[in-house]
Amino acid sequence: MGDGFASARDLEAGELVLRCAPLAAAPKDAYLHSVCAACFRRGASSGDAGPSTVGGGVSLTPCGRCCAASFCSACASSAWVTGRHAEECGALGELMRLRGGDGSGGGPGGGGRAGISRELRALRAEWPAAASGSGAPAGAAPVPVAETAPLRLLLLLACEVARARRPQPAPPPPDGHYGEGDVVRDSAGDLEELVGDPEDDLDDAAYAAYAEGCGVLKVVQPAWARAAAASYLRWATKLHLNAHDVCVPRGGSGTGTGTQGGRDDATAAVAGAGARASGGAKRRREARAGTGTAGAAASASPLLSVPHACAVGEGLFPSVARFNHSCAPNIVLSYDEAGCCCARVAPGMRVSAGDQLFTAYVNPGAPRER
Repeated sequence: MGDGFASARDLEAGELVLRCAPLAAAPKDAYLHSVCAACFRRGASSGDAGPSTVGGGVSLTPCGRCCAASFCSACASSAWVTGRHAEECGALGELMRLRGGDGSGGGPGGGGRAGISRELRALRAEWPAAASGSGAPAGAAPVPVAETAPLRLLLLLACEVARARRPQPAPPPPDGHYGEGDVVRDSAGDLEELVGDPEDDLDDAAYAAYAEGCGVLKVVQPAWARAAAASYLRWATKLHLNAHDVCVPRGGSGTGTGTQGGRDDATAAVAGAGARASGGAKRRREARAGTGTAGAAASASPLLSVPHACAVGEGLFPSVARFNHSCAPNIVLSYDEAGCCCARVAPGMRVSAGDQLFTAYVNPGAPRER
């Protein structure tokens, strides 16, 4: 469970409670070149089978060096986005070259390290976060067990922690990068406050699988961001328990920033509540895009109830991870075009001051056996 949030005032259906930028986020392998790696907007050439957005998608430019990211024109022209990607690009490219398990392919620069390739091949069958996932449309092919998104997300998270430890603090994003209104930006310190202890929260098989993956990252990670194996394993466990799948509907209405509340209003609406409890069960929640405006949120179905929802990426939003779970949630999550996770009061709900706020970690409408 999370720390918990309680409402500091009465809240109406559709009202924005929290808008949070990702501490780290990565597209899934199948969407590396059909969604922007920074804001997750869909590319214009994604095709009808892909996630839908307003205007039929945006122009995407792939990174020819790492082949692990594509960017929309707005993000590609942002020195803040491209500067950060330049620091991560080499390591991301190394992971993609190893994706085939033979130490070749991926992107320019070729080659690979046989030892890492052997580790990655062994990892494919066991990496817990790479299993065929929630949010996949009914009847769709399962996500390959060689899915690299969990590894790439852990790599990006390690880079964030390393940036925070530099003598000179990392520059903040430029004004307007996250769209209109203020946004909660979590720090590397907030990561350490999340639940997740490898010894307590992973069984033996998961512990061994994560240790293998962390061994791969320790080799490919750039020297300036390299960390101890124990640190990688701790962060991987926190991702295992707290990460969100970023989901969008197939063939439905598009995402949109819409009318966003300011940080003063949103943060005034919640107050921390409850004690942290470490749970062994995986706590993956899914942020469904396509409900960016208050009006859309008020008319949308509860989290994950939209048919054919599709997970296009994974992200860590520490503040959002603090919500506790309920099978009858009063908060639903959406994902806007600025790359932020938005928590709003669920349709048909009214929250009174002092009430605890809940999201659903799983699809409340799914059959019990699932």
